Amino acid sequence: MAFTHHRIGIHQTPTSPKGPGDAAGLGLLRPILDISGLGEIDRKRSLGLAYADWLELQQDRVKLESCRTRAAALLSDVRAEGLADPMVDVMLARLTHDAERLRPFVDAATPENVTQLQRIPALSIYGEFLANQQRYAEAVTLLRQLVRLRRVSHDWLVLAYCERNLGNTQQSVEALEMAVSIDTRLGEARKLLAPYYRQKGDMQRANWHERRLAPPAR
Repeated sequence: MAFTHHRIGIHQTPTSPKGPGDAAGLGLLRPILDISGLGEIDRKRSLGLAYADWLELQQDRVKLESCRTRAAALLSDVRAEGLADPMVDVMLARLTHDAERLRPFVDAATPENVTQLQRIPALSIYGEFLANQQRYAEAVTLLRQLVRLRRVSHDWLVLAYCERNLGNTQQSVEALEMAVSIDTRLGEARKLLAPYYRQKGDMQRANWHERRLAPPAR
């Protein structure tokens, strides 16, 4: 059983023929509590968000895509029925890789009903989208906002990548240092930092990163 804040979580593989939510042997999510008091649109919203959460637990690629399809279909139905819900919009953008859907959440004039908790995934997804589009200056603006809202090494790695492509070497190094301070296992970041410090003549710092790249002695 998987319990979520959407009050949906018991999943099982039924013996009956597979339905739309059970492709590839994925199983079905069912309500734990009585949600009969909710309208159809709210039940779809809750189930769609639960499938989106369950997606993060899938190891099998086929089941992962099946879970993604089910979540996107349910939340698309919710959006088509006219429910204006920031959480639904952000999750749909994430599921469908439609980053432009997130523009209202990252613009300066963000709607008042959008919370910081809802802006965080929007900033993350849209910031990385801009980086992949080589729109580095725009990406940096959003990523600087994001790293003030949460402490995640990947955010700092993307920021370092953008700063480096803008020619801002010092800012890129600072972002890499922050990334490895959050997650000490980031070998790729250390591979960039070690030669930087060696070139600068800071052998102590260069050796410090190189030692952490080497496998532990037996």
